[in-house]
This record gives sequence, structure tokens and C-alpha cells, in this order.
Amino acid sequence: MKNKLILVIACGLILVLVGCSGNVKVNGTVKYSDGSALTVGTVVFGNGTNQYQGDVKDDGTFQIEGLKTGSGIPKGEYKVWLANTTVVEYQMKKNENGDEVADKRLETVHVVQQFNSPETSGLSANVDTSHKTFDFKVERP
Repeated sequence: MKNKLILVIACGLILVLVGCSGNVKVNGTVKYSDGSALTVGTVVFGNGTNQYQGDVKDDGTFQIEGLKTGSGIPKGEYKVWLANTTVVEYQMKKNENGDEVADKRLETVHVVQQFNSPETSGLSANVDTSHKTFDFKVERP
């Protein structure tokens, strides 16, 4: 009987600790100043120790779920920046053997470079349970 009581108390304590982890699932949008959505890239939240990221979807929305899917990120102050906002493609041509080879590298840059660094983006977020949705404005190149 005593062992069952200890087991029940231990399980209850674990549930309380997991429920009070303080992690928050973060979401939001990234839009240009004209209101249209950024459709490529990755939003990164960094606090100097860890980085958490979420991909931008076609409608400009993103979700950051933490290191394990659905676990959320710790509450606190974060610098925010964007990654993977330059799309690289290659124009192809046929060589003398008739094989297709890359001819020209084509880059499509979707935001000004300022937003690709935590030091220059000017974006930040204070994450807590009442502040978990963030809408960021960026500029086209």
C-alpha cells in the first residue's frame, strides 16, 4: 500500500513538472510592408545560447515548436532573424554531348540582407504564455 502511494505521488509530481515546464509554442506571420506574405525562408529565434526555428509557409505563417515537436521554446527575450530567404536555381543548357548541364546560377533574394542576421534585423520577441504570436514586417530588396 505504501509503495502504491509513493508511486501515485511520484506520477503526480512528474505531471505537475511537465505541465509547468514554461515552454511556449510560438507562431506568427512574416509580411512585407505592403501586407503581402513572405513565402520562403526560416524564422529563427535566438537567445545567445539556443536557436529555435520554423519554416515560413506559402501564406507567410510560421510555427516554432521547440527542439522536440510540440515541446515549445523557453520563455524569455529573443533576437529574431530570417534564414534561407535566397532561392538558388540554375539555368540549364545542353553541352556538346547533348547532356543538360548548369549554365547560369540564378538567385532570387526575397528580403533585404539586414533581416538575415540577429545583429542587424532589428526584430525581437519577448516570449511568454500571453505573448506567443508574433507578426514581423520585412522589406523587399
